[in-house]
Amino acid sequence: MAKLEKSGFKKYWPMAELMGHAADGTRVTREVFRNMETGEIFVPTAKDGTYQGWSGEPTGAKPDQPVHSASDRYRQNYENIQWNNPSN
Repeated sequence: MAKLEKSGFKKYWPMAELMGHAADGTRVTREVFRNMETGEIFVPTAKDGTYQGWSGEPTGAKPDQPVHSASDRYRQNYENIQWNNPSN
C-alpha cells in the first residue's frame, strides 16, 4: 500500500460527500476535499462565499514548498545576464 502523504496539498484528497437522497431515490453529493491526516472535510468556497467544487482549494492548505520570487536586484540586472557565454 502507498504511503499516506502528510504535507502540503497532497494530504487533501478530492471526494464526493454524500448529502442525502433526492425524492426519486438518487444520491445527492457535493465535491469536497478531505484531509487524510485528520479526516476533516473542507468545502471549497470562493471569497464571496460561492461554492467552487474541486476547481477551488481546501481551506488552510499550504503548498509543499514556499514560493520564492526573484529579488529586485535580479530583476533589474536580468538583461545583463550572458546566457550563451562559452566561458561559463
